[in-house]
Amino acid sequence: MDGYRKPQYGMSDDTWTRATKELDELGLLTITIEPWGDDERMRRVRRRYLLSDLALLPSPI
Repeated sequence: MDGYRKPQYGMSDDTWTRATKELDELGLLTITIEPWGDDERMRRVRRRYLLSDLALLPSPI
């Protein structure tokens, strides 16, 4: 996520990093890395995050 957008969610960089790591380890978050940009000189990699549909998970009880 862009640095200027994180404050919209009320998260510090450390909180974002810890949360994504924990969700990934629990299998609740899928992180993919994709090339981004139109120009070969400006190609970058971008992380995309997909949160699992929690309604489809079995009840913990």
